[in-house]
Amino acid sequence: MKQAIIVEAKTPDIDNITLKLHLDELERLLNSLNIEVKNRFIQNRFKIHPASYVGRGFLSKLETEEVKYIAFDNKLSPSQKRNIAEITGLEVIDREDIILQIFKNHAKTKEAKIQVELAELKTILSGLKGRKTNLAQQVGAIGVKGGKGEKQIELDRRKIQKRIAFLKRELKKIESRKESLHKSRKNVFHISIAGYTNAGKSTLLNSLTKANVNAKDKLFMTLDTTTRKLHLFENKYAILSDTVGFIRKLPHHLVASFKSTFAVITYSNLIIQLVDITSNNFEEEIEVVHRELQKECDNIPRLLVFNKIDLTNKLHLERVKALYPHAVFISAKEKIGIDELKKVIVYNYLKWEKGF
Repeated sequence: MKQAIIVEAKTPDIDNITLKLHLDELERLLNSLNIEVKNRFIQNRFKIHPASYVGRGFLSKLETEEVKYIAFDNKLSPSQKRNIAEITGLEVIDREDIILQIFKNHAKTKEAKIQVELAELKTILSGLKGRKTNLAQQVGAIGVKGGKGEKQIELDRRKIQKRIAFLKRELKKIESRKESLHKSRKNVFHISIAGYTNAGKSTLLNSLTKANVNAKDKLFMTLDTTTRKLHLFENKYAILSDTVGFIRKLPHHLVASFKSTFAVITYSNLIIQLVDITSNNFEEEIEVVHRELQKECDNIPRLLVFNKIDLTNKLHLERVKALYPHAVFISAKEKIGIDELKKVIVYNYLKWEKGF
């Protein structure tokens, strides 16, 4: 297994506990790529170093034996990456690189692959901005668009922009087909499961609908929306969709590229916001998802559901119940509390049916 070290700057705006939780999550992201974290190094700083993120002296003294990667929780500029690589001799990766690679590894359908490539190209394009080239890197010929002496970087940029335009057209076609499908289901009660990555959304879908969706204990296993029919009572049914997970600092390029995937939530009549009760940082995770849902789905009824109660102790469970008295508490894997959850879903369905 390849190894990495995590390096981070501890600035006055973040406390030690929050920093640890954030770096724990970064380590889990790296583990999802089968990268083992050998060590963590934290430098106390008043502000981020503009050229190397942390101090050059600090970087030069890091223990890097048998290590391939140096990972950072925040986004680095292209120049910071180049400087850090020059000082350490390691491959530099930031949080955006790591999440993008996880998405790339899990993309199975045509839509997911297009979305990942689009995000990747946008990242590359942003890295080209501000880059300088010397005369030796210039190419060009008479009769070629751009004229004699056009810089290679300009050709690269134009090629990437052309590919991005093509991928956007392909996504538009897929979005049009999806929109038609959603319109055909406008008289059907639609429920979306939303939540932080690895909250157990696919497991809940399986538990409620007896589906057989892949539900591994890994981050971002679901990139494509999975929809199944959910029997409510008698001859009444709903449509239940499992959506891609949210995460803190989800890269802007990924959010933009996966817009059509997240959009399924906006067609919902009810959103189940699923929370992993065993997470040491579940309150921030609730806030991250709430903030994202509020942008487009603020008028859609939302049901807060805490999952994995079989993996926590009674004291913690009672404390969370006191903090969130209107929430539902379940174990999707062990099917604990599923009947209660279905009753709440049916209650919301009846309100929707009556036009409330």
